[in-house]
Amino acid sequence: MTDEVMSLLQALTAAVFGSFVIGYAVWGLGPQLQRRRRKRVRRQERVRYQRDVSTRIPGLAEQENLFGLWLGLPALAIWIAAQWQSPLPAAAGAFVMTLLFWRWLFRQGDLPYIQSIMFTDRGAWLFPARRGVVTWKDELEIFRSWDEIDSYKIDGIDLHLCAGERTVLLLEMDPGDHELLLGLLAELGLERLEAADRVWVAGFDEAAYYQMEDGIAKMGWTVIDLFQDELDELELLPEFGVMRNMPGHRLLDEYARSWLQLNLLDSETQERRASSMFPLWQSSGTIGVLIGSREGALKERMQEWVRLVIEEVKLEREEEVVS
Repeated sequence: MTDEVMSLLQALTAAVFGSFVIGYAVWGLGPQLQRRRRKRVRRQERVRYQRDVSTRIPGLAEQENLFGLWLGLPALAIWIAAQWQSPLPAAAGAFVMTLLFWRWLFRQGDLPYIQSIMFTDRGAWLFPARRGVVTWKDELEIFRSWDEIDSYKIDGIDLHLCAGERTVLLLEMDPGDHELLLGLLAELGLERLEAADRVWVAGFDEAAYYQMEDGIAKMGWTVIDLFQDELDELELLPEFGVMRNMPGHRLLDEYARSWLQLNLLDSETQERRASSMFPLWQSSGTIGVLIGSREGALKERMQEWVRLVIEEVKLEREEEVVS
């Protein structure tokens, strides 16, 4: 092997190794530093909730523009062949292209897309997903004390921690943690800004949602029992249950919905005297409105609903008497 070939191979090897070291420092150190900071928080504070959430959203494909990379690779090969007698230009080209390659390779793994959330007794920590951002750019961690936060709302997969109407910390949530987060945030004393949540449902557990619907329906019968004396006085029979208008995987179908249906029937003629719906779910593709009240608040809302349906019958009978 000639000295020229040896020099070229040595220069290319040094360029590739150097690009790896620099590429790791630029894109690979951020998640490692975050991991160390999370460990530090766990050592110093009592953690109430922790979750690593992938920011690669189910149902959405992220396309990266690789035009420059694939255009550059053949250009690099031509450059190396043209600069056979001069290793430095070839090494410079190899350095640039392999640096781009390391960045592309790093973005293919899960690590750059992992966002970490930690709720402690002191406040909320957010360790944002890097998503190919260089180590020194943006914040590696964001902290907001509970003294700064008094309310929240859920919109899509975004959990807004707010001061009044102003969002002070925005983070992504795992849809499967919806009920868990509602309970924890209520326990922390945060006010809920909206009675129902818009949630991202592409990764939602449909079986768990069916169970939740059935649990709410069972609660509905206990609420109806509270009005049994009034129903007997008005000679009404309740007809009640969960209604679902989509077969299969409702949560991913456009305009899928479910609701509680309450019909009040005349006990003698079985004629329907009143009918009303209590919505549980309404989707528009992969975003849906999900009833999100905790058990106590939900029971109060259902009581008010049943009371209004009974009042509708009373009002109708009063009008019949007057006429």
